Amino acid sequence: MFLLASASKARQKLLDQIALRHKVIVSDFDETQLQEPDPILKVKLLAKGKADSALRKLIKKNNALNTFQALLGCDSLFEFEGGGFRKTN
Repeated sequence: MFLLASASKARQKLLDQIALRHKVIVSDFDETQLQEPDPILKVKLLAKGKADSALRKLIKKNNALNTFQALLGCDSLFEFEGGGFRKTN
C-alpha cells in the first residue's frame, strides 16, 4: 500500500484514477517556518518536511512501517515573473 502525506483531494483523486491503493496521513509540518527564496528548493523542502512529519506520525501511531511500500510527500508552488506563489487546496 502507498502512503500519501497530503490532505490534497486533487492528489488523492489522481491516485484513485490510476487505481493505486493508498492511505492518507495528513502532515502536521509547519510550512510557515520555512523561509526559502528559491521556489524549486522550497517545494522540495516542503515535500520532504511533509513526508518526514507523516513518517514520524506513523511511527508514533502504530509502528506499522512494513505495511507501506512507498511514502509520498508533495507540495505545489507556482512561479510568476520570479515570484513564488503557493497553490492552496
